[in-house]
Amino acid sequence: MVEFLELATVELDEALTFYEGRAEGLGYRFLFEVQRAVAQFEAFPKSAPAIVHRKVPPGTRQLVLATFPYTIVFSEPESTVVAIAHQKRRPRYWLSRLRRGV
Repeated sequence: MVEFLELATVELDEALTFYEGRAEGLGYRFLFEVQRAVAQFEAFPKSAPAIVHRKVPPGTRQLVLATFPYTIVFSEPESTVVAIAHQKRRPRYWLSRLRRGV
């Protein structure tokens, strides 16, 4: 079962609220796409590409959402969602979460 770090849950809630404020139902389309990506990771963790960067620990994977500009960052083998990261803001801000398990 995939777990969410508390800060990843906050990011999910904030994005859902933002999109729902833009157009009725859009926030729930965002949530559905996140749920679909998490289910894909849960069923096939290796389908999420590994993040290869010198500062990123091995076992960190990502899935890019198809419709929204967000990437879901996962940590293996814990199967934890580390971040629901907007693709145009603060690259790799979530690195400290991998070390602390915030």
